[in-house]
Amino acid sequence: MSPNCVVFLESEIINRCDLEVIFCDSEARAETFINRITAGVIRAPKKLIILNTTGEQPNGAHDTVQGLEVYSYDYVYALGEKHLVPVVPPAPDSTYVICFTSGTTGTFADFFQQNLAT
Repeated sequence: MSPNCVVFLESEIINRCDLEVIFCDSEARAETFINRITAGVIRAPKKLIILNTTGEQPNGAHDTVQGLEVYSYDYVYALGEKHLVPVVPPAPDSTYVICFTSGTTGTFADFFQQNLAT
């Protein structure tokens, strides 16, 4: 797949799912998403979580994209440890798989798998 095709596919999935949180492997990848948000290619998610950071990225509101917060994974992990909540087991109608395919038509089809065991 060409890089442009990958950008289109990622952006289309993000927009169709209304993703609010995106996990990025690096600060460079986070910047790529921030550039796409700024360019209007994707609707702004509410949070970007960066897995591998240099520590230079501040945690909190992004300075140029309104409504976007950027955090390091370490920060989010530490926050979770401070504010533990009980585990909520899945219910029979809980969605656990979201799968996208372009199929043979070139039009996205989305599929949501739910737990059918009772």
